[in-house]
Amino acid sequence: VSRMPGLYELSQKSPLADVILAQQRLFPESFRFMPQTWHLPEQLAQFQQDHAHREATHPTSYQRFYIVKPNDGRQGAGIFLITDPHDARLRRMRRSHVVQDYVANPLLLDGFKFDMRLYVFIQSLEPFRAYLHREGMARLCTTPYARPTPENMDEIFMHLTNFSLNKRSDNYRQAGKASHNNDNPDDHDDDDDEGGSKRLLSSVMETLAAEGSNTSVMWANIEDLVCKTLLAMYPHMLVEYRKAVPKERAVRPFQLLGFDVLIDETLHPHLIEINANPSLRID
Repeated sequence: VSRMPGLYELSQKSPLADVILAQQRLFPESFRFMPQTWHLPEQLAQFQQDHAHREATHPTSYQRFYIVKPNDGRQGAGIFLITDPHDARLRRMRRSHVVQDYVANPLLLDGFKFDMRLYVFIQSLEPFRAYLHREGMARLCTTPYARPTPENMDEIFMHLTNFSLNKRSDNYRQAGKASHNNDNPDDHDDDDDEGGSKRLLSSVMETLAAEGSNTSVMWANIEDLVCKTLLAMYPHMLVEYRKAVPKERAVRPFQLLGFDVLIDETLHPHLIEINANPSLRID
């Protein structure tokens, strides 16, 4: 299977945040889709200072929450929410982590928080060609959503959309089986994934449109996010490609990426992470 040189490292949480936030500093209105991010442990003091400054200058009626993730984590392992930047767990960290603003106002589907797994195919770097597939997956939490509080902040099935976590929940519902009560396979519609905890993106968009969401605007915002993310990553990808592939070799690697995107209630997309080895399984 083809791989772009250096893309695995670039897609990890810390390097990806650096690339996007560097563009955000130059073009603040155009790169608002990456939550503010700090690297731990090296930026712990800066995180604490920034939190104190926010509290002093931008008070809010809601308590601020942050989400902490291992830089190289997979399948939701090691992720947790905090409210206090002086949380003792942060001081004990030795592995590289990121801490980000937690998006507390997600768009809900049937009352559940969800994210979208989008598939982006990079065909070539010289010339640069990439494609966003119209079909993707939506991964739902398995506990109905409520804004984070100190009482519910540890409920992983409410706040974390990672499929590997939620499929272990007692409330997990497999697509195609959620709405059927008989065992006759002839009565089952293989394309019906309503009610499942993992659904086709096309089905979700139809549901959201029927509920009044402007899915045309939503998709345009998603395309904008993907395009700008790729443009921000491109110089780094090109450097690694030219170092790894001599000019005399007619090698054109390609790669499939998984973009994980969260939509908030204003239809603004947030880039959660990029997976350089995305699963194509639907179960």
